[in-house]
Amino acid sequence: MPYTTKWKDACHKLIAAQVALGMRPPPGDLPCDKRCGRMGQAYHHPDYDQPEYVVAMCRPCHQRLHDVEMSWRGHAAKARQRQAEWERNADA
Repeated sequence: MPYTTKWKDACHKLIAAQVALGMRPPPGDLPCDKRCGRMGQAYHHPDYDQPEYVVAMCRPCHQRLHDVEMSWRGHAAKARQRQAEWERNADA
């Protein structure tokens, strides 16, 4: 199901409010869900039908995940460019 920007924004605001109120730890307090060894930097919504279900992810893994999603939508060139950048940064 395609989600509207308004719905996604509402989901993001819900999580931000929970963090601000101490109902959920900041993503930086949790390890990256992809088990890369880094700490989380942002929360990711795997399914917007469950607005309170999020996983902490570091920025490189989160970006890589979205790049894979974009490649499924026909944005393969941009995804390949970001993949190359991610791999260069992972080696650093």
